[in-house]
Amino acid sequence: MAGSVSSKHIRRLAAIGLLGLVGAACHRRAHGPVPVPPIALDMVDVPAGRFTMGASDGEDDERPVRTESVDGFSIGRTETTVADYRRCEAAHACTPTAPKANCNEGVPGREKHPINCVTAMQAAAFCAWAGARLPTEREWEYAGRGTDGRRYPWGNAAPNNQLCWDGVGSDRGRGKRTSTCPVGSYTGGASPFGALDMAGNVWEWTSDVSTDHSDIVQMTRGGTWFTYDALDVRMPLRMRVYPGAKNFGIGFRCARSAET
Repeated sequence: MAGSVSSKHIRRLAAIGLLGLVGAACHRRAHGPVPVPPIALDMVDVPAGRFTMGASDGEDDERPVRTESVDGFSIGRTETTVADYRRCEAAHACTPTAPKANCNEGVPGREKHPINCVTAMQAAAFCAWAGARLPTEREWEYAGRGTDGRRYPWGNAAPNNQLCWDGVGSDRGRGKRTSTCPVGSYTGGASPFGALDMAGNVWEWTSDVSTDHSDIVQMTRGGTWFTYDALDVRMPLRMRVYPGAKNFGIGFRCARSAET
């Protein structure tokens, strides 16, 4: 979070036009041509369905466990990369991220790493430029865990080497991770729909907002590269962050509603 980190979250931070038939006469209504986005996002399709959202053994705000319905949509196969974000900047549709320690933009060799140190507004601006939007929390969790209520994208087994993180089983060894990883590096951690990096690498902005002691906060999901606790990369886990935060543990991926 911006400014300060609560004790509850310290390990997480240390560790968003068609033709239709109308009426009985089947009149056609033209919506005009659909604009072609300036960038082709690599996305996976997530079909409409129902899933179990939340968890009974996690944080208070993961309760109650309930069944949710989701319309079909698509979501980024990976988190948005530095290279793609720079293309948005070159088009003058995005603003540069914060030049702080552990931020990926401007660091040689980090072009395929997730863009981080990005505010919720910057993330939303990129997605809008790309003809998309930030996913809702409901969409994000569904894309990460599928219909069988799994804890992690790959299933219920504790995380090992299926993700970019700093815990036991990491390919770097516990406590030895020093940065994010190139997106899509851990194919063994794919979600049921083929999305990668849903656990670890960077927390991801969603479009959902809430209040925290009268302050507006925005929800992030997924955990980060410096977490070492398996609890912090579960799919139901939620973290509230001030929308203007420029944290090196936060990035995003975009979503797009299915055409109807």
